[in-house]
Amino acid sequence: MNTTNKTLLMIRAATQSSDFVAELKVANPVVYAPMVNIEPLNVDQVLPNVDPVIFTSSNAVRLYADKTQNRTIDTLCVGTVTARTATRFGFRVLQSFEHAQGLVEHFRRSTKPKKPMLYPRAETVSLDIAHKLGEIGYHISDPVLYRQSFQPLSKEGREKIESSPVLVPIFSREIAKRFRESLISINPCDLTLVCISTPVAAIFTDSSGFSVEIAQKPTRAALIEKIKACLSA
Repeated sequence: MNTTNKTLLMIRAATQSSDFVAELKVANPVVYAPMVNIEPLNVDQVLPNVDPVIFTSSNAVRLYADKTQNRTIDTLCVGTVTARTATRFGFRVLQSFEHAQGLVEHFRRSTKPKKPMLYPRAETVSLDIAHKLGEIGYHISDPVLYRQSFQPLSKEGREKIESSPVLVPIFSREIAKRFRESLISINPCDLTLVCISTPVAAIFTDSSGFSVEIAQKPTRAALIEKIKACLSA
C-alpha cells in the first residue's frame, strides 16, 4: 500500500490542528473534522498582576494576551507550541517543560523563595497544577479563561474512516472518550489511532476493529515521531 495515501484525520480544535499539521510536515492528505471548540469565558475578568505566568496551552496564551498589554512578564510554558506562541505574542519564556508533571516536579525540587504565580487555564484540565503546587506551599491564582466544548464527528470524518485508510492523533482522554463514542456506529476500513500517552490509549482498551499506537513519551515531539513511523510503516 502507498502510505502517502493514508489520510490524517484531525479532530482537535481548528487552530491547534492546523498548527500540528504544519509541524508534522508529511505529504499525506489531511481532513479537518474538529470535535472540539474553544469557547472564551470570563472575558471581562480582571486578572491579578502576578509574575511569573504559567501557560499550558497556546489557547491560554492567546486569551491571556487579549486581556493585557503587558509583555514584560516572565512565563513558564508546557510544550514547545505553547512556548512558541508565548514568544510570538511578546512574552519572555523563562523555561519550557515537555509536560505538566515536569513543571510540577521542577518546583518540588526548587529551593528558591515561593513566589505567587498566575496560571490562566481551561475549565477542565488533565492535571490540577494549582492544587499540586499549592500542596508544596505555592500560592497560585488560576483564572478560567476558556472552555472546551465537544461536538460529534462530522459526516465527512465518518465517511472517510469507513472508506479508506485513516490515522487519527489522539491528544487527551476527553477527546478520546468522545471519539470512542463516535466509533460505536462506524465500521472502519483501516483505522490507526496514535495516542499521546498510555492513559489516553486506555480509553480504547475494550474496543476492536482498529489499531492503537502509543507515543514513547507523553509529549508532542514523541507523538509526531510515532505518527511519522506509522505513516511510513
